[in-house]
Amino acid sequence: MTTRCEWSLGNATVDKPQMPTEYPKPFATTIGGSSWDEITKSLSQAWPSVCEATSRYLATYPSRARHADRLRIYIRPDSGTLYCALGSISRRTMYAEVASIFIPHVESVWHEPVESSHHHDLLEQIKSALSSACKARPANLVISMVEFDDLETEVVLPA
Repeated sequence: MTTRCEWSLGNATVDKPQMPTEYPKPFATTIGGSSWDEITKSLSQAWPSVCEATSRYLATYPSRARHADRLRIYIRPDSGTLYCALGSISRRTMYAEVASIFIPHVESVWHEPVESSHHHDLLEQIKSALSSACKARPANLVISMVEFDDLETEVVLPA
């Protein structure tokens, strides 16, 4: 989307990018259930909406779309939320949130008073559910997972 404008110095005209009039809203949902089969099934049903929100964002911001090469899923078990954000391996500062998925079961399990290995097991269950549910690749992006307490380690989901 461009606008023709004239500068006050001389009669030069240029095509100037125009900001979108409507910004894409991130997709947000809550997934109920307390069994991992139910959660995985609900994630599978929500995933097309995440893909659609990603495509909508990329279409609205073509300059950012040139740099985005992955959809990172930030896992925050302490709040029970998965944040889906566009990113780039070459531009570590790129963060464009396109979706958030709240899973109350994850939050409640995380805050149960148990031994520390329980947290590791919960993260592994979340990763397994994501690997099973997130099969489609929005705009041919790499899909990866990042744990909330280790933002340096990124695990790429198999295609």
